[in-house]
Amino acid sequence: MDDIQLIIGTVVILLGVWIGGNVAKKSGFIYPWDFVTIPMVAICMVYGIIAASKVFVLFDPVWILPFLCGYLVGYCLIGLTQYTMFIYQNFGNKVHDVYPVVLVQTEEGTVMYEQSWGALWDRWAHGIQHKVESYYPLDADWETKRKNPAFPRFRNMGIYIENKPEVTYRVVKKGRFRELREYTTYIIVARASYLSKARLATEERLIFELQVKNDELMNENRMLKLQQGPAMMEMAIAMDIEADKQTPANRMQNLIKLKKGFEIKKKAEQEAERMKQDDIIKEQEAKKDVAVNG
Repeated sequence: MDDIQLIIGTVVILLGVWIGGNVAKKSGFIYPWDFVTIPMVAICMVYGIIAASKVFVLFDPVWILPFLCGYLVGYCLIGLTQYTMFIYQNFGNKVHDVYPVVLVQTEEGTVMYEQSWGALWDRWAHGIQHKVESYYPLDADWETKRKNPAFPRFRNMGIYIENKPEVTYRVVKKGRFRELREYTTYIIVARASYLSKARLATEERLIFELQVKNDELMNENRMLKLQQGPAMMEMAIAMDIEADKQTPANRMQNLIKLKKGFEIKKKAEQEAERMKQDDIIKEQEAKKDVAVNG
């Protein structure tokens, strides 16, 4: 009897592993929360409660536990869904955003497996794929490592992107309850991901040299600003002196001086004009005397 139970238990576990692995491969979900796994777990739990109360017993509920254990092992290990980490750095808000995306290569190109029941249903029932477009290959070439307290170090491969992916869609069919939409995501890959390691090393050296030069210029600018202090003080004193010169009393004195200078200049011009006229008269009289004596 014990041997038979052992064989049955092994078969039940292997069946769970097989079913879980296939569901994971078909659904493309990272975690077991698709619309096949969740209802199945709920049904197993409800049946276990009913069978324990002797209301309805189809089979011994003790086999539910090894089946679910095998199912989770098959889902998480055998049918492990490969994913890529998208890395987005928002410098304006100081945000380093890292999140997983399931990308699959098909005959039509790269598609994305969204982690939602609606997208899974559209993919299975209607064959609608979420397309992904990019100018550069979406190859995960950056290694991300993260260590949180009380958890082991996580290691993933990721892609740096320039900004949040832009998503558009077109309506394939209007149903009675919801529209069938075909989504397309446009991804701009950052230079850090599509350049080679040698090119990145060269650019890193150039950036370091530019940073050093920028620091030197900033220090020189700071010194010039410090040296401008005394010069600005002298300029302020000179401006105060000039402002004092422009008081109403000083302006009146300047006007009087200008008026006197203008009168003196006018008298000098008049005297010069008078002398010029005298010279002309004397010259004419000299000419007349010469004509008379001649």
